Formats: sequence, structure tokens, C-alpha cells
Amino acid sequence: MTPGEAGGSDPVKAADADAAIDANAATDTDTATDAPPESASESASESASESASESASKSRSEVIPDGTELLAPAGARVLMVMYGWAESGGGTILPRSIAKELVRRGHEVQVFYAGVMPMEGKPAYHLHDHSEDGVRLRGVFNRPHVFMDLEEPLREVEDPKILAAFRKTVDEFEPDVVHVHNLHNLSAAVAGEIGRRGLRGYFTPHNYWLVCPRLYLFKNDLSLCEGPGTGARCGECVGQQAKAAAFADRRAGVRQQFIASGMTCLAVSGAVRDVLVSNGFPADRVKVLYQGHRQADRLWDEVGSKRRPATPQAGVVFSFIGSAMAHKGVHLLVAAAQQITGKFEVRIYGDSNPAYEQAMRQLDKRGVVRFMGAYAYDAMPAILRATDVAVIPSLWYDNAPLAVNECLAARVPVLGADMGGIPEFLRPGVNGDVFKGRDLDDLARKLQGIVDRPAQVARWQQNIVQPESFDAYIGDLEALYRVPAGDPLRSSLPLLGPGQVSQAAAAAAAAAAADTGADAYADAYAYANQPPTRPTVAWEGTQFAFHSLAHVNRKVVTALLGRPHLDVSLLPFEDSEFEPGEDAALKALAAAHFRAMSGPPNVHVRHMWPPKFEPPPSGAWVMIQPWEYGCIPGEWVRPIRDGVDEVWVPSEWSRAAYVKAGIPEDRVVVVPNGIDPAIHRPDGPKYGLQTRKRFKFLFVGGTIGRKGIDALINAYGAAFKAGDDVCLALKASGLGSYYRDAAIGEQLERLRNLPGSPEVEIIDRNLTDAEIAALYRACDALVTPYRAEGFCMPIAEAMACGLPVIATGFGACLDFADESTAFLVEAQEVACILPKLPPPAVEYTWAEPSAADLARLMRFVVAHPDEARARAKRARERIVATYTWEQVADHYQARIRDLAGRVPRRFAADFLDPLHFSPDVPPIEIEGLRGHNILLRPDWASPGWLAVLEVYLGTHRPDDDVALVVRDDFGAPDTADRLVAAIAKLGFDPEHIPDIVVIDQNLADTRAGGLYTACQAFVSLGNARHDREAEACGLEIVTVSSFRRDEDRKLAA
Repeated sequence: MTPGEAGGSDPVKAADADAAIDANAATDTDTATDAPPESASESASESASESASESASKSRSEVIPDGTELLAPAGARVLMVMYGWAESGGGTILPRSIAKELVRRGHEVQVFYAGVMPMEGKPAYHLHDHSEDGVRLRGVFNRPHVFMDLEEPLREVEDPKILAAFRKTVDEFEPDVVHVHNLHNLSAAVAGEIGRRGLRGYFTPHNYWLVCPRLYLFKNDLSLCEGPGTGARCGECVGQQAKAAAFADRRAGVRQQFIASGMTCLAVSGAVRDVLVSNGFPADRVKVLYQGHRQADRLWDEVGSKRRPATPQAGVVFSFIGSAMAHKGVHLLVAAAQQITGKFEVRIYGDSNPAYEQAMRQLDKRGVVRFMGAYAYDAMPAILRATDVAVIPSLWYDNAPLAVNECLAARVPVLGADMGGIPEFLRPGVNGDVFKGRDLDDLARKLQGIVDRPAQVARWQQNIVQPESFDAYIGDLEALYRVPAGDPLRSSLPLLGPGQVSQAAAAAAAAAAADTGADAYADAYAYANQPPTRPTVAWEGTQFAFHSLAHVNRKVVTALLGRPHLDVSLLPFEDSEFEPGEDAALKALAAAHFRAMSGPPNVHVRHMWPPKFEPPPSGAWVMIQPWEYGCIPGEWVRPIRDGVDEVWVPSEWSRAAYVKAGIPEDRVVVVPNGIDPAIHRPDGPKYGLQTRKRFKFLFVGGTIGRKGIDALINAYGAAFKAGDDVCLALKASGLGSYYRDAAIGEQLERLRNLPGSPEVEIIDRNLTDAEIAALYRACDALVTPYRAEGFCMPIAEAMACGLPVIATGFGACLDFADESTAFLVEAQEVACILPKLPPPAVEYTWAEPSAADLARLMRFVVAHPDEARARAKRARERIVATYTWEQVADHYQARIRDLAGRVPRRFAADFLDPLHFSPDVPPIEIEGLRGHNILLRPDWASPGWLAVLEVYLGTHRPDDDVALVVRDDFGAPDTADRLVAAIAKLGFDPEHIPDIVVIDQNLADTRAGGLYTACQAFVSLGNARHDREAEACGLEIVTVSSFRRDEDRKLAA
């Protein structure tokens, strides 16, 4: 499908044609003419840094490995290279802020930049030296090219006069480090010169200049680039077909100069990294470092930190904020607004060229869009306070738009296109949502969903936390600038985003400290270096069973198997209860069982009961685990918190249960369940019930207390009598199988046998999905007065079939049901005691529905069929617009793609498997242990172990009930020989010393914890991982000096 085809017509190109838009005149965010007008007062933004910056919020260890000596002086000499200085646009604003902040922190900064506006009366390539706020500036003005050099592509490889000016600057300034922020208008030879001189360098690309002469990977008609190939096709793209060979040489030359530079590329998003690596740039030299932004910090202080989450009352206000240009997709938002119904308003903030604005006004045939015009940066707080949801509908592979950070900093949820780096900053259903890039209909669907359910805006606001701060970002840069020359990253892992392990040596240290699992750590390197274009996914859980978990597995995996960008293998958890038969979808599922994939899993998903807490061998670890009871079991908390990368739950109610127990909010993601619109629809065959009553209530679910069937039986018996023209059909999936409660069975029998009681019909056999849908269509209302649910699929399925729903007005179903779409039973949250479950982390709770209100609503629905049908119609529209299994699979695919590019938590340097390192781990059997055993794990390259040995030998006698347990870090076979030699060197007789027990075998992590628990004390030699392992196992930890003092006291005694 070519861009814009989704949904029939091509709104992208249609708007372009209608407005006669010149994309060449509106493609760069780094120029004065095209940049957002709010950037004009950036100087005010920068001046605030004079009093704002405290220490970086990120610890140094997130960027520089522990133990790395910082050899550069506290005040480094930093040479920055960039396009423009005083101009607006993110690619200039941010470097300018960085330069000024570095000076404020005591560094010397020289900026070498391409001057933008011509200087009258000055010669070509005029060097203009000046300064601003302590930053030394040298601009090269009056070049023959102002922005893109499409006439002379080889000049972008090397411009001799630019190169001479750069050499002059380097000679005069003598930098410790060079940080390049843009090279367009300056030529790639500048990068090559950095390498030729042996300078340490970093390159932060603010666009795609390294691979695209037009910078943005789209064409004049706004269609996306299919890929530059050799570079020759770039000539055709820019209207220079005769220079195809020169553009091919440009592509090769730029890449060669980058390679020769020795620089590390600090990509601003994983999307930028993917583009560069897929175009031949070395994967080990392209890392990800997310940016912080001073304006975002200010917005958090002034708006976000003070914002109180609230549901929009007068309609949802959607805002586009930025440069209103064609490639920003503003016309797509305007066109989508024409399809939305309900209470809302769309506002467009930002300057635009007159032709494009006129085209957008013509698109707004309903008058639902307000064009607010240009704005100043100091108006941003007021704009964002008045905005409920920001929309970023970019049509191009947006690098890492600062606008997302600014909106989130003001606690404004963002609906963004799934393009470029945009989705890396959004968590669908948590801080906003994403839509399919360039897809008008999908954007309209997402906007409509927000208008229909405005309460989710408040939930999104509540979930937003402060974005990565500018101070933390500067701290990361400072740490990089100070790493010893010749070893800028020390390994192959990338820098990652906030809260994640960010430097290779950290993971390398973990691998060095581990006993086994080298392959797993190698896998971690692979994840981080280059997130796969086709992630491999191991999905562990049953498919061919009748319970709800298997049903969800079947539906989700069936949708994922049809997606070419995923490689999925299924791992069954229990025996199948039925065979796939001739059903094509089920046969595809069966074929995927234990299927060989292209490599180890990038993501390992588990959806089973009971949950399995043993870490998978590779891949990001995901646990899908709905929870119904208000708070998860306490024994789940530690393994989830310490090892699971994400928990996926189907509702906000389930999510709250994890967060209440202390699981970090950003690790619990709501991914709802769904319906099949081809099966769950109002028209179609109806199930053959035996009853001849006119009105048929339906209950679908287990015959257990949390499903509320006992409350339903009581309310139904109280509301109706035998003579009433009603029947209660029970699709009871537990009278003979999974859910079984003897008391409820007895209660049901009493109702059926009681004279004068209303009619009940039981369907107690397994039904196919199509038969369940037919059963919905055969009835007149679904009743589900649950006490506790994780999602409650029967409600969604019944709604999709056009059936009115009576449900508990509490908990999971409120994500998609309200008074306009369902009849909600009054309920109170109460504590519940569940003796068959482990103790809760805090307290188990569920809802207690009102029996009187349930009976009232059942009578009301019978007596008011028109109202029931109206709510059912609204409910169906909502469900089929948002909750189809294909839409749900979109959420799963987005999460898989995100996780596939991360280092799994358990492979990070600070991860300890709680199953293997805790005081409860059984000690391993070690021959020669005594009453008091001191564990020493020596690093032969450090003298600390020798001091411990000397103190131990000098303190204890051979008959003391003590042993020094020595375990070499890698179980080297010569450990004993080393110790014997050291004992002799220290002057002790090996035949008359206290006991020393040598562990000369490799111990996997599954046994290493038992080594600690077999001992009573551990001598720390400064290895942080060893210390944490010992602490986790409950050992007393002593340093070398304290060990010496303790042993001296023993000797004196």
C-alpha cells in the first residue's frame, strides 16, 4: 500500500494538490523561515538556566560504568559544530541551550556553525567571531548554499573552504572533545578531520542528512522515500536526474567520512538509529541517547506539576502545537475532525504559509477547527493548560520531536502518529495513544474514542511523570565528554533512555561477574545494538482449551501470526482440550507450536495460570496476568519488580492492583481484550433455546462467587415470578468444569425447584465462539453482577452483538461501559478474604453489588425496551470502533516492538534473580565447612584479596572453628596454586594454617546463591554485584579494613 491509501482516498496527496503546496518550501525545522514562531523567545528560556540547574538527576553510572576513571579535567574544552546559532527550530535551539549550560557548569565552549542569513558587504565564506553568554562563536557566512545543497551534492562531502575554517578553529581552540550537532552546509569532511586528528567526537543527528540530501526522507509530493539505495535515486527525488552519479558519490562519501571520523553517533531515538544502521552505518557506533529540554523542565514546573487530572466537562480540546506545515500532517488532523461526532474542538497553534492555511480552512467544512495563528514561546503554558490532548500527526519519520516532551511535561496526553521516533515516547493507554501514520480513518477512530470516553483523559494525565530533565541530559553529555580518550563507550551496548542501563561496560561488567550465561549476555548486546526489524516472540500459554486465558491467547496470536513483521513461536502450557480440525486459523496456530524462529526470542510472553516466575532464557520478559481482587499477592511483588520487563493487563482496575502493591507504574501496561466483529454482530443465526418466554436474560461465566451468579440468582428470584414472561439463561461454564462452587449449585437448584419461581434454563456444554455469539443474539439482555473481574469479555462480546447489558458499576468494565452504554448496578468496594490465595501485598477487595438495584434494573430493562435498545446501539458502536482483536493486536505489536529494542532487566548489570539470591536459597554442600565461614571472591588483579588472606592467616589457629571460603570469579583451575604461592610469599607454613576451602568449579546462578547461604560473612573487595548478591542472601558484609580491625580484636582477645 502506498502512503495515503488507507481508507480509500489519499488525504495526504489530496490536500497537497488542492493547496498547490510546495513541500520544498516547508521541509526544515532548523531554519528561521520555516521554524515555529514560538522559538523566537528561546533566549528567555536559556536565561532561566542561570538559576535553575542543580546536579543531574541521572546517576553517573547510567552513562559511565562504575570504576571508570574520569581523566578529563573538570572543565573540559568542548568544540560544538552546528547549523545556525540564533535561529529557531529544535536542531538549533537545543544545541544552543547545551552550549550555554556547559559554560555555566564551568566548561569552555567554542561553537563552529553555518551562518544562515547573509552578511551584507562581507565576502564568501566570511568568518564571524563573536560570543554570547560566555560561549565563543565562529560562524561561516555567505556560503553559496543557504540550507540544502542540492545543486552540488559533492560539496556536501567536502567543501575545502569550510574545511580550512574548521581546521583553523581546531588549531586555535585545541578541544578535548568535539560534539557535532549538524553537518548540513558544512560538509562531511569536517567529521573526517576529527578522526584524522585523533579527537574524541560525538555526532547528534537532528535530521537524516547522513542518508538523505533533503534531510527528511520524503519527496516533493509528501510521499515517503522508499530508501536511498546507492544514492543515485536521490538525484531524481530532488529534480537533479543528470547528477545521479554525483548523488551516489555523495552517499558513499558521507558514510566514509563518518566511519573515518571515529565518532559515536548519539541518535535521538531508536528510529533514527534504525535508519542509519540499515543504511550501512556501523551498528556499534550508533547509540541512542534521549534528549532533555529546558523548556520541558519549565513546563513541568509551571504546568505539569500543578495540574490536577480531570475529565473534560465541556468537550475535549485537541491541539496541534508547532509549525503548521504540510509534512507535519496538520491537514490530516483537520480532515479527521470532519468525521468526529460529539463534544470536542480542534485548535491549530502555529504559523503557516497562506496557501496551506487556505487549503486547511477549505477542508474544515463543518467549522470544528479553530486556527489560532502564530504564538510566542511564553504563551506555551497557557496553551497547554487549555489543551486536553495534543495531536502530533506527522507524515514523515519524525526524529524525536521535542513537542512530545513539552506536552507531556505539561501533563497533556499525546495522540501521535506511529512514525519515526514519536511512538518511543508514548505508551498507548498510559500517557496517550498512537495511530497508524498517514491513516486518516485510524486517526479519526482514535479521536472519536477519546471524545466518547473523556474519562480516560484524566487517567492519562494521572499517569504522566516528568520527562527526562535537561539537567540529566547535560549530565549524560558531561560524563561522555570525560571518558578516557580512545575508549569513548568501552563496549557495544547503546546509551538508552531514562531509567535504563545506558552504557556497554555496565552490562559487560555484569557478564564478567556472572558465572554462566555468556550467550544470554551476548543476546542482550544484540538487542541493544540493533532492534530487529522482525522481532522474534516466544508466546508461552495454552491455545486449545476452553478457558478465557486460552481464548485470549488464540485471538491475539492469530492476529499476530498474520503480521509479516513478527516471528512468533508458541509454547503450550498444558494439554489441549480440542484439536484444530479444518479451521484455517486454528491450523495456523497448531503449526506455530514450537516453530523454529530466526533467532532467540527478543520478547518472551507468558499468559497462563498459575503465573510462572522462573525467568525465561532470553528476551524481554512479559507477564500477561489479569487480576481481579484490588491488589496482587505479596509473594508476586519481588519477582515482578526485580525481573519482569512489563506486565500487560486488560483493564485499569487490574493495573491499579499491581501499582497498589508497589510495582512501578511504567511497567504495568493496559492492553485490553477484544471482540471479533465478523462473529460478534447483531445479525446472524440465533441459538436454539428451549424456553418459550418472551424476554430472556443471559448470564455467561463461571459459577463462582467473584462472578456474582449468587447475587443474580437472588435478585432474579426477588424480581420475577413463575407467571412473568421472562427466563434466565445460564451459560454456566463451571457446573462441571473450571469454575465450580457447590453452594452456588445448591442455590440454583433451590430456585429451580421452588414453586412459583421464574424460569431458568442452563446451557452446560462447551460452545464455539460462533455458538456463543448466537446465544447472545437469542437473548434480550446480558446480566453480569460480578464482584471482581479483570476485563469481563462477555460484556464486550454482548455489546458487539447489540445486546443490552446490566453490569456492576465498578471495576474493570468501566474502561468501556458507562451509563450511556449500559445499565450499571450500584456497588461498594469491600474487603474480601480469599483463603485459597497467598496473602495480599496490601488488601484484597472486590465490589458488592446492590441486590435491590440489580432487581430494579432487570425489571426496568424488561419494561423499557426502547431505552435498552438505544444504550445497546451506542455500546456496539463504541466496542467495534476500538476493541476488535485486530486493534488489540496493534497494541501488542507496539509493545513487542518497543521491548525488542531494550536490554531485558535481568541482563542489566544490577539484576539479581530473586529465586536464586535470597536468604531462603538452600546452601550448597561444600566439603570442609566449619562453624563460621567467611566467603572471599578474589580479583587477582587487585591486592585486596592478599590483605584479607594475610589477616586471616595471622589471626586464626589451625584448630579454630573457622574457614575462609575462596571462590575465584570464574572458577579457574589454578586458584589453589595461586593461594599456596601467596601463603608462602607471606611467610606462612601451608601445613599449619587455619582452614581454607577452595571452590574451583563453575557455579551457575541457580547455585551461586547457595554458596552465599552456606557462609556467614562476606568480605567485600569493591565488586558491586558480589556485594549485592551477598546482601540479598542475608550475609554480613565487611570491608577489607573492617575485616582487619575485627580480626585484630579477636587476636587481642
